[in-house]
Amino acid sequence: MKILIWDMFDLQNTGGPSGYLYNIHEYLKDNPCKSIDFLSDITIHKSSQPTVDNSTDNQPQNTTNPQSRKRIWHSLLKLLDSFPKLKGILTKYIDYTYRLYRIQWCKPDLSTDLNNYDFIHFHFLIHIKQFRNTYPDYRGKTIVTSHTPSPWTDEIIQADHSLRFLRPIMIRQECKLYNCADYLMFPCKQAKEPYEHTRRIKTALDKLEQRTFYVPTSIISYNTNNDKVLSRQNYNIPNNAFVIAFFGRHNLVKGYDILKKIAIVAMEQMQDVFFVCAGTGDIPPIEHPRWKELGFISNVKDLMQICDLYVLPNRETYFDLIVIECLRAGLHLAVSNTGGNKYFKTLPENEITGISFFDIENHDDAIKLIEQLHKLKKENEALFNQQKQCNKNLFENYFTTERFIKEYMYRIEQLKTSI
Repeated sequence: MKILIWDMFDLQNTGGPSGYLYNIHEYLKDNPCKSIDFLSDITIHKSSQPTVDNSTDNQPQNTTNPQSRKRIWHSLLKLLDSFPKLKGILTKYIDYTYRLYRIQWCKPDLSTDLNNYDFIHFHFLIHIKQFRNTYPDYRGKTIVTSHTPSPWTDEIIQADHSLRFLRPIMIRQECKLYNCADYLMFPCKQAKEPYEHTRRIKTALDKLEQRTFYVPTSIISYNTNNDKVLSRQNYNIPNNAFVIAFFGRHNLVKGYDILKKIAIVAMEQMQDVFFVCAGTGDIPPIEHPRWKELGFISNVKDLMQICDLYVLPNRETYFDLIVIECLRAGLHLAVSNTGGNKYFKTLPENEITGISFFDIENHDDAIKLIEQLHKLKKENEALFNQQKQCNKNLFENYFTTERFIKEYMYRIEQLKTSI
């Protein structure tokens, strides 16, 4: 059995599909699996990775020439010159639809035929449709995994609010994308919660449940002896401070505004509490001497050494890589009781003593958790450290890439036998 991971993007040690696949790819470098290949590894010339093919020669023969259709649409849009705002929205939507349904890729030079693979696994919804356009003769099965903390449509609208009027149409198109794949893979059932808030997507995913399987996300283990040792003094933080971390996008979905409200009260009530934050976004940070805003960083793993607690105040949660990184580092976690975070509640209670849950609608809930952990570290540091070790054990028992590969191969073997 052969599986191809469709990594049509750079793999980096970050969040999202890029970081997700980076961990798997790095693990397989040292622990090869003959059954799994990455597109980037079978591409003969790296510069020949799939790119958009705008020529008309490769367009589907059974449809109207999409270039001509696009020109017709833009001609019709000229009639809306007197309504520039409406024209702008419709122009963006037509371009979006064209990209979704009509774009094909220039086929890359590959070292093997794609039909040698029983399964091809995609990690962007749009890639599955564009693959179907480009490789209509592929005979194997396809799998798609979405990684966004909200419907893909809402991610697009967040980047361009003018498209919000077209959300119902775009949601219908998103549902069709799921149907393009033979199978869907999620890290856990709870990770679907952000999508199920949209009734149409919930209905679509419910219909596809028989074609859905679940494999918890993983990251690679690492030798802590090789870590760069950071000092709190590097950030003007006293050694006896209680340090709380947040690394992520500064937006509403990630709950950055909630974090700010929690932090203001926590810093007022506890004079030795500091916040170390990294990332960028639309919401400005707090101006406070005990709020350290670092912007975009590449040393998350090293920074975790100087922190006592990580707060994840997501309004919507898929299954954040940062949570697993905190477990690996043995960092206390306070997470919102949303989406993929709820998966941890399904594990044995004695194994999750380093994870606390709070209601995002009740900020006092989160502040009480911080107060309790702050007090615990001062009065019983041995128990505090024991809970940190519990998180390390949780990582080793459930979320290593070695465990992921075994579970992933087992699930796909099951699919193979059921075909």
